Amino acid sequence: MDLTALTTAITTVKTDITAMMVIVAPIAIAIVGIFLVWRYAIRFFKSLSK
Repeated sequence: MDLTALTTAITTVKTDITAMMVIVAPIAIAIVGIFLVWRYAIRFFKSLSK
């Protein structure tokens, strides 16, 4: 296999993964943030009800 072709293939995969992370990361952070807010809100209201 040609070294140039291998380098190009790996560079293409790296570019695709980086582009996918740029798209997915804000969505994942928002989902985790919503989960944490929900969790701490439940804990807060349970502490008020005691």
